[in-house]
Formats: sequence, C-alpha cells, structure tokens
Amino acid sequence: MSEETPSPPRKPIDVKNARRRRAGLSTTRKPSGAKSTKPKARASKRASKYRAKSVRIDGHYFPSTAEGIRYEQLKEMVANGVIEDLELQPQFPIVVNNIRCTKYIADFRYRVVDDRGATLRVVVEDVKGFVTDIYKLKKQFVHAAYDFEIQEIPGRKIQEWAGRTE
Repeated sequence: MSEETPSPPRKPIDVKNARRRRAGLSTTRKPSGAKSTKPKARASKRASKYRAKSVRIDGHYFPSTAEGIRYEQLKEMVANGVIEDLELQPQFPIVVNNIRCTKYIADFRYRVVDDRGATLRVVVEDVKGFVTDIYKLKKQFVHAAYDFEIQEIPGRKIQEWAGRTE
C-alpha cells in the first residue's frame, strides 16, 4: 500500500499583485509614508477656448491681453482726467417678470467728464475677440432692461482705441 502524502496548504491568492504581474508591473510596495522618487506628471495647461492669453496687471486678472491693454489705456485716461470712476467687471442682473434669469458682466464702466468735472456720459465697455451667440442675447437683454448700449471694442484693434471713449 502506498500512502499519499498530504499536499501543503495553498497560499491565498493576492489578486492585486497577480493582476500587476500579468500586466508586467512591479509588485513591490513602498513603506507607508514613503514618497515617490519619480516626479509626478504635471497636467498640461489647457488652452483657452478662443486662444486668448490671460494676463495679470496691478493684481487684477484679465482673461485676454487685449483686455489688459485696454485697462492700461483707461488707467492713463483716469490719470489725465478724461474719465472718472473706472470700475472693473460691473455686473448687471437680468430680471424678467421679477425672476432673475442671469447676469451680464461687462469688462469696464466709467464716466466721461468735461474740463469742469461734469459727467458727459457713462460708458460700459466690453473687449471682444470673438462675439458669441450668448453675448448677443445678453446684450439685447441689457439694452432692454437698462436702456443703454454696450460699447464693443474689437480685440484685434485694441491699439487704435488708445484715448477713445466713444
């Protein structure tokens, strides 16, 4: 009679490591709290939808360089006394039948003054590199609700607008 020897007990299968081995990855683990020596891959900076380059001037963020250039032009006009009360990103809530639907955020609002400091008019400006359908709709709502026109400045022609307050 032959006696069969019992087989040794099987080790439990480490599913995670088995998958890693099949994929050709390392199964060694770092001690807890150990930092990786491999540098982490940085997420690439995503390009703007309309390829505008953002800029920061005087601690203010502008989503396009054209808007930043216009801000510097307006600062110069404030220093020369041509305009007053320069406001960045004024908001205009759009309300229909006592329901607030949305809001329009302009780029600039300022007062044009004469030599004696009297207000000639208030100007709301928006620097536009690309005119979207949403902007056109909001512009119509603002005109209907507040009864003024938004002064659009083409981003490509921003240098021509130095000193202008049309």
